[in-house]
Amino acid sequence: MDPNDFQLPRLLTAPAAVRVDPQIAFGKGNGFVMKGEDQQTIWWPTGYAMPPGWTGVARFDMKAWDPNLFAAVIWKGYIRLPKAGTYYFATVSTGPAAVYLGQARVALAGSYNGLLISDAFTYAKEDIQDFVQSRLYGHWDWVGSKHDAMYVVPVTIDRPRDLPFEVRHSNPRAFRPIGIDLFWVTPDSPRDASGKPVAQIVPSDAL
Repeated sequence: MDPNDFQLPRLLTAPAAVRVDPQIAFGKGNGFVMKGEDQQTIWWPTGYAMPPGWTGVARFDMKAWDPNLFAAVIWKGYIRLPKAGTYYFATVSTGPAAVYLGQARVALAGSYNGLLISDAFTYAKEDIQDFVQSRLYGHWDWVGSKHDAMYVVPVTIDRPRDLPFEVRHSNPRAFRPIGIDLFWVTPDSPRDASGKPVAQIVPSDAL
């Protein structure tokens, strides 16, 4: 974690594990839902060799992928923006998260609240219900609270584009179950009753 950058993960050595995910958004019923008594869904790699220097984990007879330990991940890839217009990106996560297009950070949820709130868009209640039940203890009245370490930047394109894309997410073990969903607002996003665009989970075919 980078203490000077909202505790977001920063790659200092080779990653402990690498894999390909079809999408960063794990969707309803997955990332924020406990499978049973203190049994969370594990969506990160497991079973890899312990990286050199991780002796502190070994002393406690715990594997590096144990759900009681800290989790940090950096996804890298490309995203397809299908038509001209303005886009917004947002994360709903337990712990800090940020979204980058190229080298530019276009979304930051730097607090541990995890729900990126903006005046530019809203969310469908059913798409964030798992997060609210798990992280906000069912308090829907907490959903609209903003924090200083939070922003979104509109991204406007004049034609369809494929752009380098990155999401960084870190989560201390105190905030279980660990989860993250990736949302976007597109030129075709539906509108709510007040006229605001509704952010939707990014589909896997866009990543």
